[in-house]
Amino acid sequence: MYTCTICSMYAAAELIKELVNYKEIQDTVLNELVRLLKPSVENAGSSSAPLPAHIQQAGAAKVIGLLVHIDDNIVKQLLELRVVRHLLYAMSNISYPDCQRQAALSLFALVSTVVSAKDEVKSLLGENLFQQLMSIPEDVYSVLTPAQVDVLHSSLR
Repeated sequence: MYTCTICSMYAAAELIKELVNYKEIQDTVLNELVRLLKPSVENAGSSSAPLPAHIQQAGAAKVIGLLVHIDDNIVKQLLELRVVRHLLYAMSNISYPDCQRQAALSLFALVSTVVSAKDEVKSLLGENLFQQLMSIPEDVYSVLTPAQVDVLHSSLR
């Protein structure tokens, strides 16, 4: 079952990478990816088990990280959709660590390629957390303090 899920997520990511090449639907695809980073309250739940909304949130974060390397126009559109703040919000999802990890990796990719994103992330996170993100993006979620999680959670305000 687990292997099938991984195969399905890979196939979905590859499909989305193809779909964004079609200008007619590119805006819709990007909007939906960013929207998935902040699940609605009724979909987010409070269970300790990963809910479909958490898995979608992690998947959206991962795909955004992949898209950052494809096309500057896509990056520009994502930035206009406030993707930085949405990824920071996704990093606050302590209920599903894979979401935190994928969001951090996507932020790292974005910050590594776009100066304005770097400035925004540094401004929102503060120097200390920003340096942690840059030095250990794959594990930064594991060292977050409750206060830092609150900062991340409030990033969409």
